[in-house]
Amino acid sequence: FEAMATVPSYTKCLQEQELFTTYRYYRQQLQLLGWNYPDKHWILKASFHLLHLDALLTAFPDACIVHTHRNPLQVLPSMCSLYVIVRGIYSDRVDLQEIGQQWLNNLAKAIEKAMKVRQTANSEQFYDLDYQDLVSDPVGTVRRIYDYFDYS
Repeated sequence: FEAMATVPSYTKCLQEQELFTTYRYYRQQLQLLGWNYPDKHWILKASFHLLHLDALLTAFPDACIVHTHRNPLQVLPSMCSLYVIVRGIYSDRVDLQEIGQQWLNNLAKAIEKAMKVRQTANSEQFYDLDYQDLVSDPVGTVRRIYDYFDYS
C-alpha cells in the first residue's frame, strides 16, 4: 500500500506494529502449502522482514537468514523508480522528492530495527552476503551459503 500513496500514519503504524501473531499465522500458511514436502526448505525473499526480524525469528526459531547487503546509494534509486511507476498508476500527482524521502526514512528504520534484533539474535542463523558477490559469482555464492548452513 505504501507504494500507492503517502500515508504517514499508516507507515508509522506498520513500522511500530508487533507482528508476532501475524508471523505465527504466516508460518501456518507455509506449513499448509508445504505439507506434502516435509524435507524441503522454504526460500523466501522480502526486505519487509527487516522491520520485523524479532517476530520472524520467534515464529521461525530455526530460520536460516541470508542477509544481503547492498550499497544504499544503489538500492534507494532502484526502489524509488519502482514506487514512482506504481504511484503513477494510482495517482495524478507523483512527487519524486516525497517518494525519495519516504523510502530513505523507511530504509533507515528497517536497517535500524534489524541491527537491533541482530545484536541479541543467534549470529549463526545469519549469513551476511555482499550483493556484489552474488552478482559476480552466483553459483559460488550459493555454494558458500549451502556450506555455511550445512545444506547438502
